[in-house]
Amino acid sequence: MDIWEKLYNEAKVLYNPHEVSPFIYAERAAAFNTYQQSKQTKIKRIIAFRDEAPSGVGGMPCGACREFLMQLNIKNADTETMVDYATRETTTLNELMPNWWGATRA
Repeated sequence: MDIWEKLYNEAKVLYNPHEVSPFIYAERAAAFNTYQQSKQTKIKRIIAFRDEAPSGVGGMPCGACREFLMQLNIKNADTETMVDYATRETTTLNELMPNWWGATRA
């Protein structure tokens, strides 16, 4: 079992589908809750999904979540995000936001 399978299996147990708003996303909420509970701001990996594992671009954080993660900690540019679970394709926030506006301010 690799780290992605472990993360996916652990997240599946917690999956509780309900929608408050189409503009509130789990990545942002999870990162904020982690910060509130432990003061941690660096995030190593993200696997985001609805009712099945990510299988393409749908599993990546939205622009607002990407921005929040970058503002939370500049080192989150290295955060790995699962793109396709079956092939284990990942990307980083740096690849998704190569010219992030805040890099010179951090």
